[in-house]
Amino acid sequence: MSFHKRGVTLVTSVILIVFASVSVLSTTTFIVQRFSQNRAKSRRTQSLYLAQAGAHNALYNFRYNDTVANGYFSLGQTNVDTENYFIVGGTDADMLMVDTSQSYLGGALTQGECQALGQACTDTCNATRDACRAQCDADRDACRAQADANWQACRNACPGGPSGATCRANCDTIRNAERALCDAIRTACRQDCDTARQNCRDDCSAQQDACIDATKLINVFIQNATNSRTVTIDRMIVSWQNARNLVEIVIDGTFVWSGSLSSPADANLSPNFTLDTLPTYYSLDYLRFDGSMAGATVNVQFVMTDGSTQDVAFFPASNNFNFTVKSTGKTTGSNVYRTFEARYNALTGKVVDYGEINVEITP
Repeated sequence: MSFHKRGVTLVTSVILIVFASVSVLSTTTFIVQRFSQNRAKSRRTQSLYLAQAGAHNALYNFRYNDTVANGYFSLGQTNVDTENYFIVGGTDADMLMVDTSQSYLGGALTQGECQALGQACTDTCNATRDACRAQCDADRDACRAQADANWQACRNACPGGPSGATCRANCDTIRNAERALCDAIRTACRQDCDTARQNCRDDCSAQQDACIDATKLINVFIQNATNSRTVTIDRMIVSWQNARNLVEIVIDGTFVWSGSLSSPADANLSPNFTLDTLPTYYSLDYLRFDGSMAGATVNVQFVMTDGSTQDVAFFPASNNFNFTVKSTGKTTGSNVYRTFEARYNALTGKVVDYGEINVEITP
């Protein structure tokens, strides 16, 4: 064999060896990448299951606590085992629960107080009517007694015997007429009493309606959904359709804002209102306007000190008492995470919305 042929054979062999090496490397790389992709997919699936478990755990704890007191759940990390864990969290707005299921419009007094005053007024009208009618009866009796006395005096003045028959008959006629007049006066008197009572009752109704003047939106309640941290309301942006102005906000007996703003009114609370971790059911006592809000729709956006917001339909009353829980699932040593959120209505006991979000919750 010539040197030329041996050279060709050597080059061919080297090419084959290089090709085989590249093929092996490519196959190995493909297998490694495939394993890596499968492992990443498995971790992503596992992370989602962990995230869902965290949300379910929070909802379970809230429902359990709600059976013995106000419901709540805890935030933070929970280790499922040595490698897997979930972290439950959320913004301040997520934790703020606003119960508008019984909101209504009132005035300077509560609706119940106004109704109590209206009933007391009506009771007075009834009692006055009864006293009036009793006086009518007493006056009638006195009138008839006087007619009888006049009759007796008349008869006594008549001649005795047959010659006085006509005189006595006239006395009887006069007495009957006087007694009939007494009865007619009594009937008219009692009618006046009834008319006066109806007028009185109408005045009571008008006063009650004036008391419930629809200038205050009341009977709204708020609560912190977690026992892990306080949440604080910084501002309330109130919107409605008519030309009235918002003039006052009172929460839990504290005047947190006063002024005069048209819609949308950006009310910066002073002081801010903080909901503690007990959790407590606070009364948002009222929003006061400068005129009647009858027929209006009122919406409020709560702006929390962490910058998060929640929009709530305040009036008319709505079946609203929600919170949102967010949960991130992870595996130790991995950057892969999945986050699941659920919105829960404490009045209906149902999840009203849920899904995956691309936000990592950290401890």
